[in-house]
Amino acid sequence: MNRLFVVIILLFISYSEAKSIDDFLNRNLTFDINGETKSFQRETNQPITAISSESWCTVRIKDDNTLIQITVPPYDDIVKRTATVSVFTDGSSGIIRVTQLGRETPPLDNWEGKSEANARIEQHRKENIRIVVKQNGAPVVGATVDMKMQKHEFLFGAYIAKWDRGEPYRKLFADIFNFATGYFQWREMEPTMGAKEYYNYHTRIADWCREKNILLKGHLISSGTEPTWLSSLSNEDALSRVLYFCSELSGHFKGQVDAWEVINEWINYNAKDPKLTTLFNTFGKADMAKACFAEARKANPNALLMPSDNTYDTQYPDFVKQLKDENGQVIYDAVGIQWHTHNHRELLDNNTLWTVIERLANLEKPVHITELTVVSTLATSGWNDNNPVSTTPEGELQQTKDVERLYTLFFSHPSIEAVSWWDFTDLNSWMGAPGGLLRDDMTPKPAYDVLKKLIKETWTTNEVLETDASGATNIRAFRGIYKFTVILPNGCRQVFTSVVRKGENELELNLIL
Repeated sequence: MNRLFVVIILLFISYSEAKSIDDFLNRNLTFDINGETKSFQRETNQPITAISSESWCTVRIKDDNTLIQITVPPYDDIVKRTATVSVFTDGSSGIIRVTQLGRETPPLDNWEGKSEANARIEQHRKENIRIVVKQNGAPVVGATVDMKMQKHEFLFGAYIAKWDRGEPYRKLFADIFNFATGYFQWREMEPTMGAKEYYNYHTRIADWCREKNILLKGHLISSGTEPTWLSSLSNEDALSRVLYFCSELSGHFKGQVDAWEVINEWINYNAKDPKLTTLFNTFGKADMAKACFAEARKANPNALLMPSDNTYDTQYPDFVKQLKDENGQVIYDAVGIQWHTHNHRELLDNNTLWTVIERLANLEKPVHITELTVVSTLATSGWNDNNPVSTTPEGELQQTKDVERLYTLFFSHPSIEAVSWWDFTDLNSWMGAPGGLLRDDMTPKPAYDVLKKLIKETWTTNEVLETDASGATNIRAFRGIYKFTVILPNGCRQVFTSVVRKGENELELNLIL
């Protein structure tokens, strides 16, 4: 290397081979530079220096007897990543600098039924739109319409329990989701009778969600959240407190939290809820559920109310069918179902999923996937909050494939209007399982990248159109809220916001100039 040159090469870093920058740089580095193979090895006593959390790490390595500095991005999150590298040298020293970092999507399966699912998405999630551009009421020929989706009609969400972790958790959440499930647990919200814990915390979350245009949902009476003091009350007084809690939360957070799972996992209540079990046996589970819905509805008439459960046989839809008022009208707005698949990968079978969804769709209300977990490890047991299981490269690859398949399948079903992932991060996740889309250090897993690409690219309509001789243009677009920037041939422009809803849509964009 006797003269100055610049070479751009492509560097592949395999997650399965190296879990950190240290691991990577401790190996021999071999580059093909202008057809000549050069091997580099890190200087053993030279530590890696992190410039900043978002910057590069720098080490010196040696080529034969020549010291060369290499600068690479810090290890983050990917099964395989690519980096463009420039080599500069004058014969005695040099720099190998990563100038561009990219992510390579892991290979995904062409699973059975994928093409049919994509065809259903095209049929059920998009609408034919005719856009007419006018100026002072007269059609405009040759106008440009820049159409950009602002928010999906479909609700993509996750459990937002770690909201207080700050950045990057909140940024990564808002970058992908328009729906969130808050941490409303009865025993934490009311640890002693009449107490109001976490109210200010949830108000802060609600304010943040409103700022980010995210719909916030909560739980009211959930399995395993009965406060200890409830058992000291008589059956009548305990029932009164159950109904009070439904009314109190729904009313207090009206306008901030306008979606509630009024009852959650009621089909198979267990010993963690002794008083509620007694109340079910005394007053009847269906009658109690109807009373809870009535209180929540009275406190917030416009709220989205639903039951949710993790029971996959006919017990659950048979129970939901009983939830009607005295006039025979259903009292819920949607039906929720959960999938936590820590030990039950058989639940992820396409036919099983579809059968359960079809049973609920027959109730003729929208279906919400309220909690979804697919772990990023191939381990099938050992879940323990006190001994968490770590994510693995092989597990992350499988999780990525499952996420792509499940979301495509769910999005393709015309009755489903929401899918909510459960633990967004592995940190303190349920049962100590690596069920997050982020690792415990808040770096995204490949499944996060694939889901973001589906939501923000594959299932999003962003197009630039031009009006024809009638002043109109046509497009088939995903349903949601759009910003239309209209530019007339004379350069005048105006911005409009409109909603693409179910059914044939004709939008008139009239510039008043």
